[in-house]
Amino acid sequence: MLRKLKDQAVAWTVSQFIRSKLENYGEVLGLDFDSSARVISGKFRLRGEADPLYAVLSGYEVSEEGDRLSLTYVSLETSREWLNQLLKDLIPTNSIKLPAQASRYSGIIRLLMH
Repeated sequence: MLRKLKDQAVAWTVSQFIRSKLENYGEVLGLDFDSSARVISGKFRLRGEADPLYAVLSGYEVSEEGDRLSLTYVSLETSREWLNQLLKDLIPTNSIKLPAQASRYSGIIRLLMH
């Protein structure tokens, strides 16, 4: 029960962060975290698209490298084949250095790790 509440709180907080980054491209319709399974799933509506976009990131880990945070994952799949290929081309190492301002949210992000 406590884990579910924590996952919901983290999902809300992270969706607010993502919402601000995606506002030029579309909107976040929903974001779910399952910290025990290390899975993040989201539903998005992109501008110009009739159908929602679904994305699932699994096997995630958040680590600190100096004053920066990094997100690594086992897989990131979306409901768009072209986007899956683009993500593989742009992020071949399955690792993303989070923006410097993400360190402000390090307390929340640490909750993802537990």
